Amino acid sequence: MASAARIRDAAATDRAGWTGDEPETAQDAHERVKSACRKIYTPPRSCQRLANKQLKNNDNIFWHRFCLCLCQRASMQFRERAIVMNLKTRLFPAVRTAAIALAGLIATATAAQAGAITSQLNVTYYTMTSASPDFGASAGCCDIVYNNDVKSNLGPNGLPVYNPASGANYQTINKTTGELQWWTNETGTGTVSLPYSNAKLFPPNGTGSSDSSAFQTAIYSGDLNLPTAEKVSFNLQADDAAYLFIDGNLVIDAGGVHAYNTVPATYVTQTLSAGSHNLLLFYADRHTVAAQLDFSVNTQGVSTSVPEPGSLALLGTGLLGIGLVARRRRRRG
Repeated sequence: MASAARIRDAAATDRAGWTGDEPETAQDAHERVKSACRKIYTPPRSCQRLANKQLKNNDNIFWHRFCLCLCQRASMQFRERAIVMNLKTRLFPAVRTAAIALAGLIATATAAQAGAITSQLNVTYYTMTSASPDFGASAGCCDIVYNNDVKSNLGPNGLPVYNPASGANYQTINKTTGELQWWTNETGTGTVSLPYSNAKLFPPNGTGSSDSSAFQTAIYSGDLNLPTAEKVSFNLQADDAAYLFIDGNLVIDAGGVHAYNTVPATYVTQTLSAGSHNLLLFYADRHTVAAQLDFSVNTQGVSTSVPEPGSLALLGTGLLGIGLVARRRRRRG
């Protein structure tokens, strides 16, 4: 702790260096006292006491004014250092711990997303009966292939639109929008991995043993992720009809009633831009005996993905964890 004597000594040292011929002015005394006070760090508790003591000894009124001022400044600096030290010892470890925990959660979520959802598609299953004129014996048989039975863009409800010019003569359509109504009676949902192959795509939900009583239809959906702009190659074979749309535009039309190996196996898109593109694959088994779908993406580096709500929930849990850790630290402090 600084003493009055130490400050006086410091000021005397400064005064000893005075070389001017004129007597020391008030301004000179001001600077001398200011310099002396700055040379000695005075803890906050002694500021007022020391300043008052100097006023009592009264070498100069500046002793009181400047020492008090400088001591108060030192007091503020002391408090600021104390606050910083408190942050370092209490808050920073809490934030660091929570940040590490959150980083781990994000890494886990990212790893899960990269490992689990790459090459997956969502699937929604539907069932049609032979009562529909487009299914069963009414659908006609066999090896009837259409590559233009739907229009090039999806309809307003997100379904393929029947193209009357194809001569397919489909009847189960929306009279207003022209959309095929083969995907309206939903029975279940799930996910499938690519490459996908199901040689018994029967009700219920692709797990049955035959289509003697009903026919399976399905919509496979996800995002097609391209690292660079390029053409994308798909493998698609279906018994019976299958339609692939990218960003709402028709890429593969394999309509009709036919064996799965009747239609071409490989299709190539026009050049797609880098980034994410919506993928929708519509499937319909329309005649008895067989029901099969094979689908894969052949282009290297291209993947498919489906939304992962669980990843967002995991991130939210991490943010909540930060708040709880910091709150617990404050209570302990």
